[in-house]
Amino acid sequence: MIKIQYLKFLLRALILVVALFITVNAIRGSYKEDSTKIVKQHEEVKEDHYIVTKELIVNKLTSKSQLVSMEQDFVKSYTDVDKSIWGDRHTELTLKGKYMLGLETKDIEVKHVDNEQGIVYLKLGKPSLISLEIPYDQVEFDKTKGWLRLAANEDEEAKFYKSVVKDVKKRILADDEIVKQAKIHNKEVVEGLLKMIPDVKSIVFE
Repeated sequence: MIKIQYLKFLLRALILVVALFITVNAIRGSYKEDSTKIVKQHEEVKEDHYIVTKELIVNKLTSKSQLVSMEQDFVKSYTDVDKSIWGDRHTELTLKGKYMLGLETKDIEVKHVDNEQGIVYLKLGKPSLISLEIPYDQVEFDKTKGWLRLAANEDEEAKFYKSVVKDVKKRILADDEIVKQAKIHNKEVVEGLLKMIPDVKSIVFE
């Protein structure tokens, strides 16, 4: 009787061990499969992230509508001569300001992307005047000649100021040296921006 009970106990123990073994293997298999999926997905995301495409370059460049590459302070003087039968009135205007040059990102053309070598070929547009700041409250007017004439009134001063601002804009973009420096700085800014993208090793400007 005791022997039969002992055999039953051993049989139950064996069944329990087999059941545990099957359960453990099933859990391990599921975990291994899930882990494989996670690793595979991670590798696919990583691979996609590091593919340098034309679309990726364009999106990076056009994330801002404008790129500022150089900033310059300046002081200029202009003289307005107003002729009259009472004599010529000379009004001198001295202004202090600041201008910023850079690029309109819509004018940057991505010519080609060599993904294997990590080389991006670009063509930049012309330098653009991003902003010109000449605060009116810091402008100085002075009547230098014309002692029989009254100084310019507020309307005349405002008109003179507007014409000077218009002239300054023209002169900045007509100055070959300023444009030359702006082109150099534009390339540096674009190159620095694109080299933030993984696997972009070189920029070629056409």
